[in-house]
Amino acid sequence: MNFKVTRIAFLACVVLLGACSPQIETISTSAGTSAGSKTVTLSWSPPTQREDGTRLAESEIYAYELKYRRKGEAEFQPLLITAQDANTGPVTSYSLTNLPQGDYEFLLATIDRDGLRSDYVRPSN
Repeated sequence: MNFKVTRIAFLACVVLLGACSPQIETISTSAGTSAGSKTVTLSWSPPTQREDGTRLAESEIYAYELKYRRKGEAEFQPLLITAQDANTGPVTSYSLTNLPQGDYEFLLATIDRDGLRSDYVRPSN
């Protein structure tokens, strides 16, 4: 099994609500369970501060919207990822399994409990 870890800066911020600073995170790629497929795991840090400088609690974050597409495709596939897991607490990573081989693009936005959504951000190298 091939395993590759690439370090990236992944911004997950609520632009309408708060400022954020980049955190060093990872995208991991490994062989998928089906022949010719792969698994991609993305990790991020939740924003911790609003634009006005006040604290943004993890409990105020409702979800993350992850969009992905294979490079060259026109449409992104959206996924809504709940920010809190009842058993494990804050969710700060997600695995996409059995993706066809190829290069992918990812976008991430934060959604707060009032439904306000940040701009989408891309991982940057």
